[in-house]
Amino acid sequence: MRMVKAYKTLVLSLIYIFLPITTNAQHQELIDSLEKLNSFDRRRLLVGYSESRADILNQKGQRDIMLNQVKKFAEQKDDEGLLWQINLIKKIQSTVMSSPRNEREQKIRQYLKKKKDADTIDDLFYLGFCYHELGQILFQDQKYGEAFENDLKALETYRKIGYEKVPNIGKVLHEIALHYYYFKDYDEVIKLMKISLKFPPFSPGIDMQRYNNIAISYEITERYDSVEYFYNKGLEAAERYKSDIWKGIFLGNLGRFYYKEKNYKAALDYSLQNFNYNKNESQHSMVRLTSYVNLGKIYLELDSVSKARNYLNMVEQSFSAFAQDASHVGSKYLGDRQQIEATKRNYFEAKVLFLKKIGDYKNAVEYQDSLMILRKEIEGKYNSTVGKMALDRITIQNKELELAQKEQEKARQQLSYMGIILLIFIGGGSGYFHLYKSKQKRKRQNERLIASNKISILEKQQTQKNLEIAQNEINHFISRIQEQNTIISNFEKDLEQLEKLQESEQKQIDEALNNMKTAKILTDEDWIIFQNNFDLVVPEFRNFLKQEIPSLTGSEIRYLMLTKLNFSHKEMARALGVSDAAIRVTWNRVRKKLNGTLEDTPEDLLEQIFQQSPFLSLELN
Repeated sequence: MRMVKAYKTLVLSLIYIFLPITTNAQHQELIDSLEKLNSFDRRRLLVGYSESRADILNQKGQRDIMLNQVKKFAEQKDDEGLLWQINLIKKIQSTVMSSPRNEREQKIRQYLKKKKDADTIDDLFYLGFCYHELGQILFQDQKYGEAFENDLKALETYRKIGYEKVPNIGKVLHEIALHYYYFKDYDEVIKLMKISLKFPPFSPGIDMQRYNNIAISYEITERYDSVEYFYNKGLEAAERYKSDIWKGIFLGNLGRFYYKEKNYKAALDYSLQNFNYNKNESQHSMVRLTSYVNLGKIYLELDSVSKARNYLNMVEQSFSAFAQDASHVGSKYLGDRQQIEATKRNYFEAKVLFLKKIGDYKNAVEYQDSLMILRKEIEGKYNSTVGKMALDRITIQNKELELAQKEQEKARQQLSYMGIILLIFIGGGSGYFHLYKSKQKRKRQNERLIASNKISILEKQQTQKNLEIAQNEINHFISRIQEQNTIISNFEKDLEQLEKLQESEQKQIDEALNNMKTAKILTDEDWIIFQNNFDLVVPEFRNFLKQEIPSLTGSEIRYLMLTKLNFSHKEMARALGVSDAAIRVTWNRVRKKLNGTLEDTPEDLLEQIFQQSPFLSLELN
């Protein structure tokens, strides 16, 4: 569950009120909180206060009033670190954050173009801010490659300073982790959240979210030993901060986890607690609806059909209300749209289970058809985005290579200038000069070797990352088709067990089922992405086929590619949205062109033609 508002914070990140302030005098509560802290913790509290209460502080004069009060306190305490932080906040506010959002990107770019190197600690902090803020802006604008490039530069800048010296490092790590979460790079999310957990929490909201992020990432990647631990740590944090909505979320996530483990008694207990905390939640409606859906699914497993019906009806009523609410229709926020889609998908899955449970297969098939359409839409967005990200990451790696080459050239020029200067001073000392020249030659050779090694490492990292992305996408593609085939097969088995239906009902069910069977999972856009991924994992496969058997058509090569993935004829038909007979026709043509016999299988023929090929040993994982 990734609840993000305005792409960069989980939807629940704003639920915690950092400190209640409504009037100027109430800034005194901040001053009182600073009293017992050390200098660095004062800085962290001030940064958190400034960001969490931005809506109020952005009102005319409010920020200056607050900062002046803190400045007076810092002067009384002779706290130079806090005074330094106040000046940095003022600089960030006056140079960038006080401008409208559409002007911030331009201002940051102008600064970065002018200030290529950081000379002081002040420069490093401001540079880190610029890279991070630009990464956030670009990600929201869906310029993912450049966004990640700036994310990485921000992390590198803060690493130079020392993460432990950056007051808002928890927030920075959290927001960059969400970028990776969006692209389902859960290993990177776990890595960043583990770093975050080494430091004190930046704010209560982010403290709870980091436990949620890491637990969900472990759950999705099926490393279950860590799931309960981090959900329970998050629940402890929610208890400390007295956040009922977060208590409910962690309890609900534990309920969902136990549901997957088929421990329905524990799942029901946790899910009911979540429901009690969030049944009246209005600000974050999808949290409430998810609690309804999950309870409906659990009651179905416990054969409490009437209770399941009640909870699913509550979801339907809420979705009907949302249809009339402009804030839930066509939301401009990526996170909101994703959460609505995920909740709808979860609801459709529960509704299909419910309808099958009561024997209403006519409507069950129709809901399953709607579910498949929704899945296809979501997967289409995900696939196109991942494809774009793969290209963008290549761009990032290429820029790193260019940078390495420029640094190498710069080093050569510096050595050349030094040689000229030394030559002037040495003058007639030819023996010494030759010795120096020989030494410099060896030094340049070593530098070239180091630079060459660095480039080789980067190239290897680029290739490895691209292969990982491609392999993951192929595995994801296979699982999508297998999932659909399993669902359809289960429906067919269920229908076979029913007594004879009325002719009109049977006709409608058969028509809907046939629509599902012929749904084209692999669209033209999917095929392009899939083909590129396949070429990375099994290089020269298609080129070899074209060279050895030039008469093969595009559809026949595609047939052989799917054969390489161990697809059956039925799975190929479902993936491509064609009939089983059409696949058999393609197979007959392929067999003739490969000089096969009636006894040969597609796998046999592939093995025969690739016996002499260099990638015979390259198998898909």
